[in-house]
Order: sequence, then C-alpha cells, then structure tokens
Amino acid sequence: MHSFETSDGFCLVQEYIHASTLAEPRSFSPEEIKQIAVKILEILVYLQNRMPSVIHRDIKPENILVDEQINVYLIDFGFARIGSHDVAGSSVFKGTPGFIPPEQMFKPTNATDLYALGVTLICLITGVKSTKIDQLQDADDPYVINFRHLLPQVSLRFIGWLEKMVQPKQKDRFTNAELALESLKPLDVIRVPRVNFSETVLEFKANRLGEKLRRDITIENSIPDTLLEGKWEVAPHPQDPPHTPDNHAWISVKLS
Repeated sequence: MHSFETSDGFCLVQEYIHASTLAEPRSFSPEEIKQIAVKILEILVYLQNRMPSVIHRDIKPENILVDEQINVYLIDFGFARIGSHDVAGSSVFKGTPGFIPPEQMFKPTNATDLYALGVTLICLITGVKSTKIDQLQDADDPYVINFRHLLPQVSLRFIGWLEKMVQPKQKDRFTNAELALESLKPLDVIRVPRVNFSETVLEFKANRLGEKLRRDITIENSIPDTLLEGKWEVAPHPQDPPHTPDNHAWISVKLS
C-alpha cells in the first residue's frame, strides 16, 4: 500500500487482514466451500484478464485468507509470473509439491492455477491437511488425486467439476478461470434428491355420477444415498367446494 525509506533501511506498509488461512482448522458448510471457490475464481479471472496476465503459481490453503464474513483474499505473489517474467528473479523451482501440475515446471498457463485451486478445494471439502495431500496422490502418478471415495454425500456433478480441475493434462482441465467459474455456479455441492414421476399429467373421465376413479403413479429418486421428503397437496380451483390442501371433498392421495 505504501513504502518509505529510513536511516536504517526500506519499509513496506501492507494492509492488515483480520482473517485465517484455509490451512488452519475451521469448519465450513458445503455452500460456504462453494462460495469460497467462486470468490477465488473471480480473483483468478481478474488476474488472467490483466495485460499481461498473472499466474500465481503457489495457490494452496496457506495462501488463502478467509474471514468470518467469507471474504476471500489470495496472498503471497512471490512465485507469480506476469506475462513471460517472474516476479522474483530466481530460477529456483517455484510451487508447493502436491499443488503443482506437470506443466508448471516448464510452461505454466491459465489452467495451471486451476489445478492448484482444485487440490486446495479437495483439502477443504475432505478435511485432509495440505501437508498430507500425498495421502490422496495416486501410487502410479502423483499428479492424480483420488478423493471421490471420501465424499459420499457430495453431488456427482460437483465431484466431476473438481476432477476436471485437477486433471494432470492441462488440455483436460478448464482452459481458464472464467470457464471454470461458469461451470461451477449452477452446481449443487450436496446431493439433492431428484423426483421422477411415471406420469406427469393425469386425465380422469367418469361415465356415471359417483363413480370412483383411481390411477397409480410411481415416484422414483435417481440420486443414490438421498431421501425424498415432502407431502401431497391439492391445488385450489375456483369451482371446488371449500377445502384445505390436505383435505379435499373428492380428491384423495394414498401412499402404498
């Protein structure tokens, strides 16, 4: 934010952020985790749209601050690459093992930071510490992260999104943060039951007064490990006799 010289040296003034890193023990709801993912991606969209673009190259739980209001801050740009130039002049390898994709060593792209963000989110949603990420690495390929078995209640679409984020080959990932963000926004994190009716429209025609008509409807839930909950109600019609949603004069619903 500001800098000045003194007789003893050079001073740099930076903003103090009252927030904890994602590496510190803390519990987030599934929707908060998605909110964090969205906000980090929005930061990456901003960085990638700059001229020249910026690649952080060291995204990990320790470099992400989140406060009590779920405001998100990406910090430590010491390893960042601006255009074709490094922020730091050293040629030493940059990044944190377990959070770097194969191409980062030679030719990082906009998809490079997505891999690191994907691994970070996997740590967050599985509860695996960043220092223990090797526990999820495939024995034959350390760039492959195996985590699906730890998330039985997480939606398959969100798991698929995470798996795309951490594909070892950058061509199999999202091309940039903007595409990853667009793909994430409509997704549910937790598995939500999906109601499937055998029939969506029923027509009844009586041949005589007082005749009782009956139809059976099969209801299925296509999402495993989820439970359908709810109740039947009869929608009001101006020609119906007085009734409540649960008690109608000539329409009834029975479960079998």
